[in-house]
Amino acid sequence: MATNSRARPRPRRSAFAAAFLSFLFPGLGHVYLGRWLRAVMWAVVPILAIAAVGGVMAGPNRTEILANLLDPDILVATLGVIFLDLLYRLAAVIDAWRLARQPGVGSAGSRMLSSAGLVGIALVLVVSHVAIARPVYLAYDTVASLDGESGDTTTIPTSDELGPEWADIIGALDPGAIAGPTVTSEPVIPAKYEWDSRERLNILLIGIDSGRQGSRTFLTDTMIVVSVDPKSGKLAFVSLPRDTAGIPLPRKWSAARRVYGDTYDAKINTLYTTARVRSDLFPGNDKQRGYRALMGALAELYGIDIGYYVAVDLRGFRGAVNALGGIVVDVRGPVLEDGYPTDDGRGKIRLYVRGGIQRMNGQQALAFARSRKSTSDFSRSARQQVLIAAVRDQLDIGSLLAPGVLDKLTKEFKSHVKTNIPARMVPKLLALASDVNLKRRKSIVLSGNGFSTVCDRCQADGQWKLIANPQRIRSAVRGVFKGR
Repeated sequence: MATNSRARPRPRRSAFAAAFLSFLFPGLGHVYLGRWLRAVMWAVVPILAIAAVGGVMAGPNRTEILANLLDPDILVATLGVIFLDLLYRLAAVIDAWRLARQPGVGSAGSRMLSSAGLVGIALVLVVSHVAIARPVYLAYDTVASLDGESGDTTTIPTSDELGPEWADIIGALDPGAIAGPTVTSEPVIPAKYEWDSRERLNILLIGIDSGRQGSRTFLTDTMIVVSVDPKSGKLAFVSLPRDTAGIPLPRKWSAARRVYGDTYDAKINTLYTTARVRSDLFPGNDKQRGYRALMGALAELYGIDIGYYVAVDLRGFRGAVNALGGIVVDVRGPVLEDGYPTDDGRGKIRLYVRGGIQRMNGQQALAFARSRKSTSDFSRSARQQVLIAAVRDQLDIGSLLAPGVLDKLTKEFKSHVKTNIPARMVPKLLALASDVNLKRRKSIVLSGNGFSTVCDRCQADGQWKLIANPQRIRSAVRGVFKGR
């Protein structure tokens, strides 16, 4: 009996379908083509990668590992992995498309559509990988900018620019001698400080009011020490009102003590500018001297080490809140001020913030943080702590990855935030922050309760001040975590 010896023709497969399936997962298009060995070869690398990531995320040190992702070297390596993954997936797609494509089969138009489909898939791969790489790059760009030496690069104001009201604050000095030689007296905290992950960590948060248009003064109207006990995970906010005076100067600052005495008797919010101007009295270079003066003076007042600072221009705070789309704040009591100054200094407006839970934009949050006419410096310090906690509570991956948010935050951070925290410390600090419960924080505003006494129109300057009680303040700050 005669038999048909012709081989059964292989069924035709769509080249575009093969490419698309391998786009979904490397090797899937090869399964569609019946090329099982080739499919396994393409799939083994991503399967192993997924298993490795899953194993790491399921481990006990997941938080620490996630925090380490912000190490600059790891961020660079992540960008490299994203690029290699793009090349790998492109190769898998092209290989599946090539195996399925049968030259001469079909019309010229169908073959052109198949090629166009391949190009489309490749473009989607490139665009998706660029979208994934962008937040990684922005994170790297931000973290890499932390060199531990970030500081104030603005020109130091002269005595004429500061005005006559600063003459007594700065001290008796000829105008031509304002910028004297840098002192060599030893600072309280070394210029290069590194937290060891075991001892109590204290970071000074500084909110700087750079003044209205045309002003050259920088007043540190917000000074909050964030203190963390890494052993217990307990957190405390310690606020010093800006009108506090009588702050003890470190004994090692002999040059400054010769001029001002044992204490700095002007308001503490002027010390930053004073230190920048008086390079002959305070340690540090022009970029760091103001910040180091504040850290040193508050460390002496509190009886603790303050190794890091984070300084935010108030305009940057407003921009950051706007970038996040606003924040939800629990306003404990209404705030009213009939003469709240506008940002451009050209007039005043009536400010009213109702009580209760509400969403604030950047301008509203800034006004809520700064207003004090109808309340007090004490109330304002407490409100600033509430705002910091609100931002921290609402800052999550979802909000950061919203369109445009990271770009805006990066711009605001690099323009308006200064810190001496080095990039290598960021993973440690993030790991510590994840262990802290903000809702159980302890807040101290160092006013009243014996921490200071009111001095209305005191001495010759006629200003309202709070005269600090260093012994009472030091006892409270040192024992802030006791009994909790």
